[in-house]
Amino acid sequence: MAMTYGGLIPNIGFNVHGIGQFIDSVYPNDSRIGIPRLVVSRAVLAAKTPAQAIRSTLVQQRAAGYNHLIAHESGELYSVEVSARRFSLVYGEDGYLVHTNHYLSPNMQAIEEANRAEYGLTAGLFSGEQAEVEKFFDEIEVGVTYVNKRSGATTGAWPGAQPFTGWKGSGSSGKGGCGPYYVMQFMREQSRCVIEEK
Repeated sequence: MAMTYGGLIPNIGFNVHGIGQFIDSVYPNDSRIGIPRLVVSRAVLAAKTPAQAIRSTLVQQRAAGYNHLIAHESGELYSVEVSARRFSLVYGEDGYLVHTNHYLSPNMQAIEEANRAEYGLTAGLFSGEQAEVEKFFDEIEVGVTYVNKRSGATTGAWPGAQPFTGWKGSGSSGKGGCGPYYVMQFMREQSRCVIEEK
C-alpha cells in the first residue's frame, strides 16, 4: 500500500514483507544527472528485508537524495540520509526515530556546510578511519586537501612538490600554482621535423 500525488510514482507506504518507508526532502548540494530520487524511493518498497531496503537507497548513480525513514515490522528503525554522492545511516533507539528536512548526521552536515562556501582553497581533516578519509577526499570541494597534518590543518603547501590550487571563488582555472607541472600550462608544444635530401 502506498500514498502518492497524482502523476508521481508511489514511494511512501509499506509492503507485504513488513517494510515501511516515509521520505522527507533534504537539501544536498551535490545533485547531478542520474537516477531520479522518486525511482530510488520506489525500489525501497519492493525490498524484502531492511538490509535490501537500505541498499536500494544507495544505488550508485542516484541524481539526488531524500531522507528515507525505513521501518520493519520487527521494530527495526533506520534513517538513511542520502545525497547524490554520500549517505549516512542513523539508527532508531528506544522504539522511535524522528527526522525533519535537514541532515542530522554530523558527517552529512559537515561536508554540506563546507561545500556551501563560495570559496574553495583548502580543507583539512583529522581521522584514523580510511573510509572517512576517502569520503572526505571524494566529496570536499576545494583545491588543496590535508589529512592529519599537525603543523596546520589547512596551511603549509610545499612549493615545487605540491600544487596550490583554488576551486570556485578561490581560483579561476582549476590549475595549481607552484607544482612540478605549473610552468608547462603556459607553454605550447611544437613538433619539429627537418628532412634533408642528399
